[in-house]
Amino acid sequence: MSNSLSKYFRGTISNLKTCECSSTQLRRDELDLTATAKLSLNYLRGNPESSRNYESKFSLGPLGIPAHVPLLPPNKYAYDPISLCDTDCRMLWQYPHMREMAGESGTCKVEDGIMSRILSYHKNDSLLWMNPGAWVGPMSSPPGDKLVLSWAVPQFRQTFKATSVPDHDQTVTTDWIGNKVIDVEPHGKYLPMFGSKA
Repeated sequence: MSNSLSKYFRGTISNLKTCECSSTQLRRDELDLTATAKLSLNYLRGNPESSRNYESKFSLGPLGIPAHVPLLPPNKYAYDPISLCDTDCRMLWQYPHMREMAGESGTCKVEDGIMSRILSYHKNDSLLWMNPGAWVGPMSSPPGDKLVLSWAVPQFRQTFKATSVPDHDQTVTTDWIGNKVIDVEPHGKYLPMFGSKA
């Protein structure tokens, strides 16, 4: 095995042959990232159901007929109960990225509709009162029960550049559960608040 290949494979490769290229002319890469971003943005705008106050779809099977068959039975909270809160937030996070890649600056009525929907989950006590099916799957409790959370997305990881320390440009990764940070990497002189993961 050649030295250039050996570092990428475990074990041995036998019967290695070199194939001659049929043409010496390189083909131009036809991938259009802007067009791909526009297609992705089109999907994001087509996913929420405007007739149900911009409810997002979670249980999708693109090759299925029909394509949208909820994993949990529809109830009074949603046609696709798993989509509530968590899926809505994850959808909303993608719009700014896709708009930037597609060269669009302003929001559309679908993105605004999802934002309004997410804000409506917060009650006067600043907590989220939501159908448990959105997080725990099939419910053994009565359909009228609600799960109370402090944040719509149960767990996620965030990476960003910390520029608050002069002459430092450090990449920082934080682990969140709900609206609380439970760990940060790297640990050290400027980030001493977490010694180990919870």
